[in-house]
Parts: sequence; structure tokens; C-alpha cells
Amino acid sequence: MKKGIFNLLCCTLLIGCVPTYHIEELGVISALGIDLVDDGKLETTFNYFKFDPEKTSQSTITSTTARTLKGTQDRGNLESNLKLVGGQLRLIIFGKEMAEDGLIRVIDNFSRDAKLSDTMYFSTTDATAKEIITAADKNKDLDAENYLFELIDNNIKREIIMRSSFRDFMHEFNMPGIDPVLPLIELEKDKPIIKDVALFQDDKYVEKATQQEGFFIKLLTSRFKSGQLELAIPKEPFQDYINKHAKTDDQEQITVTLSEVRSNNKIKLVSAQELSFKVDIDIETRLLEVSEKVAISNEAIAKRFEKEIEKKINSKLNNLTSKLKELQVDPIGFGQVYNSTVRGKNLSDGEWRDKIPDIQVDFNVTVAILRHGLTQ
Repeated sequence: MKKGIFNLLCCTLLIGCVPTYHIEELGVISALGIDLVDDGKLETTFNYFKFDPEKTSQSTITSTTARTLKGTQDRGNLESNLKLVGGQLRLIIFGKEMAEDGLIRVIDNFSRDAKLSDTMYFSTTDATAKEIITAADKNKDLDAENYLFELIDNNIKREIIMRSSFRDFMHEFNMPGIDPVLPLIELEKDKPIIKDVALFQDDKYVEKATQQEGFFIKLLTSRFKSGQLELAIPKEPFQDYINKHAKTDDQEQITVTLSEVRSNNKIKLVSAQELSFKVDIDIETRLLEVSEKVAISNEAIAKRFEKEIEKKINSKLNNLTSKLKELQVDPIGFGQVYNSTVRGKNLSDGEWRDKIPDIQVDFNVTVAILRHGLTQ
């Protein structure tokens, strides 16, 4: 009984010692940029805001350098009259050198901080994270406090880029046989935009993929509910159906825009010895736009579009696979399929990475056009 009362008293005293701050005294961090600088130090750029009921935005930035993330935050407090807190942290951007060196050094700290949400977004850049956050802050046309987060969030919701939360990254990092990907933010006319996709080996950034290649990675790893894709297909199969009186270009290809893309996929290990996989992909889509005046007057012409689109997607998937094999990265998760299929062969990331150049993949793509829209 006495011991229980003593413990309760201690807890009460400890709670009483926790410092409290008024909200006006806090600098609430909404985004972080982390760069690797000289001698392995970290430069952290904080985008934080001050609560002020009389103003719509009090966002500001500051950058500090230290050996650890905690050290940079402590230095940030010395440069501000506010107490910097991370309870509203929604986005972390890793600079190129930081990402190439490996992210786990800093990500481990996030796992131990109960105040941080595992749904916050990760991204990287071929510039420095400081440049990206500073550019957003200086651009008077942008709401810097929200712009970078919404840049990621809205494009994920529109299925233009893949999910890139802290939780997603750690799941793929910790799971043998699959590598993470992150959106790559670049500057265009001093405005941060998403242009490409960063491919990782474990926690290290190794190469970028185009946005279209990112679409095909998502096509192989999850389901589209309402995606969009632009493709160039050969013009020759449609020559007899192109309006002779319409203005045409001299290109040998037709550009088609697919909208409301819905997809399913299934990856199967066919032969463990030959590292042979079969991938079935079913796509339903609307043919929204065609760059030539093609008279899609009957089902036969629509079927011809389906076949040409199937061949083009198949070709794109084979090109993507060749690139991934050369880089020895596996954002698709072929290694996961191998480990889950072959009993007693739970390969480590390193063991699977040695096998990646030898995998063989047979793609079977089926496209169904539900309805068609505009022609140029």
C-alpha cells in the first residue's frame, strides 16, 4: 500500500515538472529538409509557423547544422524566440547527397519519436532540400506552409505518384525482396514540382525513373482506380480510318490519352531455378483523346486500339524491367513473390539483389476500352 502511494506521488511530481507552453510560444514545424554537408554533419531546414489569430500565415524557415537531428533542432531553438515542436510535421525532404548516403541513419530517430505520425510524407530531390524549401518560401504565389505537402498529397490522391509515407518507406525497407521509391522534387523556374521518381537500393537513392515509368511501377505493385496515361502508338494500323480532309502531322505515331484507368495485376513465380515470372495485368480504361482525326465508328476499330495499346504497354514494361535489372533494384517486389513461393528460401536483400539481373518476366497485358472521347 505504501509502495503504491509512493509511486503515485512520484508520478504526480514528474507530471508537475513537465514544462508547458502557450500556443503563441510555439514554432510548429510542418516540413523538414535534411541535407548531408561537410564532415558528415546534417543541415536541417525547418519550415514552421507561429499561431496568430490576427494573421492568415506566419510561416518562416531557418537552417541549422549539427551532428544529429536533435542537435539541429536545439540550434534552431537558439535562433528563434519560439519553441520548435514537430507535432504537425507532415513532410520530410531529403537532399540528394543525404539520400545517396542512406536514409536509415536519420529515419531511425523518427521511429522512436511518439509525437511523429507514420503517415507523414517522404520525398527527395536532385538538388538540396534547403533549396527546395527556400524556393517555396520565397515564391510569393505559393502558400509555403502548405504547398509542398499538398504537392505530394494531391498527386497521390490523383494516382499520379505512388504513396510515399514514412510507413510505406519503412515497410519496403524492412521487407526483403522489395525496394522503396520516393517522389523526386525539382525546381522549374524557381518553383518546386514533382518531375521524376527516385529508385532506391534499400535506403540509398541510386537512380531516377521518369514519371511514366513511375506509372508502370504502380501498375505492377497496386491497383489503379482512376489513373491517366498518355502513350504513343503506331499510326500505320489506323491509316484507313484517319480523316483525309483533317489536318494531320507527319509523325509516324498517334498519341492517345487514357483516362479513368482501372487495373488489376497478378505476379506468379513460374520457375525458381530460372527465376522466371509471369505477370498478368488487366486494364479497363476510357480512350479520352487521340491526336489524329480517327473515325472510331465500330467495335473493330476500338479493338485495334486495344491491341496496339497492349503492345505498347508490354514494350514499356519490358524496357522498365531491363532498367531495374541493370540497376539491381526491385521496387516491384519480385523478391517478395520468390520468398513467399519457394519454401525454405527466404533470401536476404543482398542475396536477392545478386539474382535480380537474371530474372525473366513474361507480361500478359489485356486492355478493354469502355468508351472513347475526343479526337484532335
